[in-house]
Amino acid sequence: MVNRCLTLAPSVAVFAVVALALAGCSEPSRLNGACLAGDVVKCVRLADMYAEGRGVARDEGRAADLYQRACEAGMAGVCNTVGLLYEHGAGVTGDSRRALEYFEKACNGGDLAGCLNLARAFSEQQDYARAALLYEKVCESGAAEGCSRLALAYERGEGVTASLPRAVELYEKACGIGEAGSCGLLATMYAAGGRVARDMDQAMAFYRKAVELRQKACDGGSDTDCTELERLRTRMAIVQAPQTPR
Repeated sequence: MVNRCLTLAPSVAVFAVVALALAGCSEPSRLNGACLAGDVVKCVRLADMYAEGRGVARDEGRAADLYQRACEAGMAGVCNTVGLLYEHGAGVTGDSRRALEYFEKACNGGDLAGCLNLARAFSEQQDYARAALLYEKVCESGAAEGCSRLALAYERGEGVTASLPRAVELYEKACGIGEAGSCGLLATMYAAGGRVARDMDQAMAFYRKAVELRQKACDGGSDTDCTELERLRTRMAIVQAPQTPR
């Protein structure tokens, strides 16, 4: 009996036969056949299986090869994944230059996570001006993290002219999009005063928004957000406590 799951030479004639034979194969074999036939989505699914050791022996090198195949086929989000593999040396030899190339490829393909990682890499190289441009691009695309990182750049004067009002504006935008960290930071700023005019109504509004966002994430299973939620509630209790006259 012929084993229909044998790996066959990737010729055009064989691909037609493989498509008919895949039904009796294991999932990894079916995905591998489809990947060889040019279905890059199946390449990514198989790569995920190898990366996680799900249904196959864990093999980061094999996963990296498959992710690279999908990236070269035009899947921008997967290019970002490949960049992270090179950055951390997972399945490939660590190479910061190659990581940068893949982040740039992802970003140019429209992947915002790739743009954020490219901006972070530029920041680590102290190329703050290029990082700020990328953060602005991500922020304008509606991603909260781009807004919050650009806000920090304006707060510190990294790659842009320092401007606290602009930083506050961007933190407010990030908070409005749904980033709890920016909401909490604004709450602290308005409660403390000094750098901005003290405004307890504003402070409490931002604290409540931050609590709402952290609670939602905590309910979704995020332990980090559960921890931050308790910290926020403690800070709210402190700022609401009656002040003892001196």
